[in-house]
Amino acid sequence: MIQVLTAEQMREADRRTIESGIPGLILMENAACRVVDFLVERFSPLTAQRIVIICGKGNNGGDAFVFARLALQHGFAVECLVSSPESELMGECRQQMLQAKAQGVHPVFSDEPRWKGRLEQLGRFDLIIDGTDNFETRYLINDYAVANIRPWIYGGVIGSYGMTMT
Repeated sequence: MIQVLTAEQMREADRRTIESGIPGLILMENAACRVVDFLVERFSPLTAQRIVIICGKGNNGGDAFVFARLALQHGFAVECLVSSPESELMGECRQQMLQAKAQGVHPVFSDEPRWKGRLEQLGRFDLIIDGTDNFETRYLINDYAVANIRPWIYGGVIGSYGMTMT
């Protein structure tokens, strides 16, 4: 793990960046592009990888929806699971979900009948992208990834410090 910024420092960095004229939607796009770049470098050939993207309802979910859209455009086989009902998606996350849907991503929301059992089917995927915003879901995904030796990628500010885990 690499300590990056405290949660307060990250909020301040985002606030200053947005105030300087770079919209939050662009920050999400840039973050997702970097994840795609990482995957291209680390997990080629990309078309052979089956990826599940688990989206939350906040900004991490927004990043994940952008990633789902870009991954689909790069030829990845993707499935997009959303850990909340569509009606609970907030702000920019909702905007990113609508854009992703318009470009061919078919998210499965937690209140849909087809959601049931989806998390138990994670074994059919080669890679897990975690864009959730809550610890309960994150811990479940972590436990599954470790027990089944699946690469698990997530990003976010945790508590009072930021870190990367891959």
